[in-house]
Amino acid sequence: MGSHRRKQTEPGPELNVKLKPVRSLLCIPFVVLPAFVLAQKPSDWRKSTLAPLDFAKRVDGGLLNLKGALGEAVLTARFFDGAQGRAKLVNRIRDRKTFRVEFVRIDSKASDPFLGQVMVGKAGRVHLVTSTIGPKLLPAGANPKFQPANLSVVQAYPQHFTQLMFEPYVTGKSRYLPFVQALLKGDGGYSVKMESRTMQGGGVTIPQVRLFATRTPAAAKKLGGSTIEIVTDTTMWLPLQIRVTQTDLRGRNARYDWVSLWKGPYRFEDKWFKTPSK
Repeated sequence: MGSHRRKQTEPGPELNVKLKPVRSLLCIPFVVLPAFVLAQKPSDWRKSTLAPLDFAKRVDGGLLNLKGALGEAVLTARFFDGAQGRAKLVNRIRDRKTFRVEFVRIDSKASDPFLGQVMVGKAGRVHLVTSTIGPKLLPAGANPKFQPANLSVVQAYPQHFTQLMFEPYVTGKSRYLPFVQALLKGDGGYSVKMESRTMQGGGVTIPQVRLFATRTPAAAKKLGGSTIEIVTDTTMWLPLQIRVTQTDLRGRNARYDWVSLWKGPYRFEDKWFKTPSK
């Protein structure tokens, strides 16, 4: 896969593939915060009494009930073979029926392993657009098949989480709750813990919580090592950072990192919710 930047006639994900190593992001942004907040040390995390399933329900509710929200995100990916990708993603959400969200279909086995996609909803009609095909109507309430049929939700999450995050806008169903339920039942061999911390930025105290799942040593011997980290605020319950690390049985490493700044409320012009031609 050669190094290239893909541009689209319609606004969409700005993609860079096979880049030089990307420097680690030093900031974790916060909803409606005017400035970025410097991340604290890992040791600042403390055990939380919040139950994982309660966390999942609140995140599902936070995403599905967004109104007038602007999300500006960066996704970086490094595959086992050393290939890398980076995408700038902008999500404009008037409400659950009217939105324009951007994500990346990551599939290391596909001919295009880092494929930008745009999902546009207006008046209950949702279209999915990629750089290779025109708009595809997604029937309301139907499964858009963001999760490959041969994978469980936990198996699919590391490479498909940017798609799965907004799947409820099509199905109307929770996505984080079944994911966390599967984690707790042992899918993938993870142990799960909840942690919290308080951050300071712009004179504001910002409580955060995270779900941190680590593959157990016994499971790692068979499947390879893996961690899944989901950080949210505790006001809007929106994902601020999602990070997945993987180590295969050959000792190669992969990493997927999504960081978002949420702002609002905004009043978006109707032009953002027109179905793109490509």
